[in-house]
Amino acid sequence: MRKVFIKFLVPVLFLFSCSKRNKIYDASMIFNENKYKVVEIQAETKDYSSTIGTGYFYEDYLITCLHVISYKFLDVLNFYEEIKFRYYDEEKYHQVTLNKYFEENGLALLNVDKVLVKDQFTKDNIAYDSSFGEKIFTISNLNGNGLSMEEGIVSIPKLIVKTDEYTKEVIQLDLTISSGSSGAPVFNNQNRFLGMISFRMKDDNSNIIYGISYALTSSSIVKFIEK
Repeated sequence: MRKVFIKFLVPVLFLFSCSKRNKIYDASMIFNENKYKVVEIQAETKDYSSTIGTGYFYEDYLITCLHVISYKFLDVLNFYEEIKFRYYDEEKYHQVTLNKYFEENGLALLNVDKVLVKDQFTKDNIAYDSSFGEKIFTISNLNGNGLSMEEGIVSIPKLIVKTDEYTKEVIQLDLTISSGSSGAPVFNNQNRFLGMISFRMKDDNSNIIYGISYALTSSSIVKFIEK
C-alpha cells in the first residue's frame, strides 16, 4: 500500500509545482506580491539638487540606477550626499550608503540595514528570457507620487544599444515612463523579474521619445551583483 501511495503522491506534487510556476498574475496581484520588495528612493545634496527614483531589494542589498544617486559636473561623476528610501506605506525615509557601482551598465548597489528589509527578490524570482509582445508590468515611483503600477509589452526582447559611450544589453518596452521610474523592476505575467527600467532614447533633434523605454536585462544585473 505504501508503494502505491508514493507513486501516486509524486505526480500530484509535480503537477502542483508546475501549476504554481505557470500561474498567471494580473497587475493587482503583481503589486500585492511585491509591494515590500520595491521602494521609493530620494537622493540629494543640500543647496545643490535632488532626484527621485525607484529601487528594489535583492540579497539584502538595495539596487537602483546609477543616475538616480549621482550626477555629473564638468564630466566628473559625483554622488549625492544623502541617499534614502521608504516603503509605499511609510512617511519616514531610511538612510543607505553606496556599496559599489558599475558605470558601463548604469547600476548601483546600496548598503541597507538588514533589519529594514521586509521582503526581497531571490534567484527563484528571475526570468532570463522574454518574447515579442509579452505582457509586462512595473512598479515605480512615477513622478515621485509614490509607488504606482504600469503595464505594457515587450517590443524587442534583446537589443544592444550604445548610450553614454557604453554598450548595453537591454529589453525594449512599449511602456510609458517618467521621472522617478528609473530603477523600477519589470515583471512578466508569471511574477518573474525580467529586468530594471533604465532610460529613454532621444530622436535626432534631442527630443525624448515617449512611449518606448529600455530595461537592463536580469542577466546583466545578476552578473553585476555577483562580481
